[in-house]
Amino acid sequence: MQAEAYYNRGRLYAKAKQVDRALKDFDKAISLKPSAIFQAEKRATLHADNQYEDARKAYSAALMINPSDPTTLNNLAWLQSTCPDVLRFACWSSRRFFSESTGRKQ
Repeated sequence: MQAEAYYNRGRLYAKAKQVDRALKDFDKAISLKPSAIFQAEKRATLHADNQYEDARKAYSAALMINPSDPTTLNNLAWLQSTCPDVLRFACWSSRRFFSESTGRKQ
């Protein structure tokens, strides 16, 4: 129940554009109860705040919880296609995710 309280407060902070506070609450919620929904809110907040590398890391963490989640996979693709310097980020990110998810370097 405590994790949900941090999650809900984080959502309120995110709506109020208090990104740092929102992320702290999402991190606390995730530490108490690793959950795809908590990770989803964190990713959305980071992406909206143009923190692309941190958003990519949050997507990777969510995919460790549920590797075949279509929403996470779709949103990671959206992040890769909309961030500045798209080609460099997409190539780097796909290599990095492959390494993180398989433990092997590509």
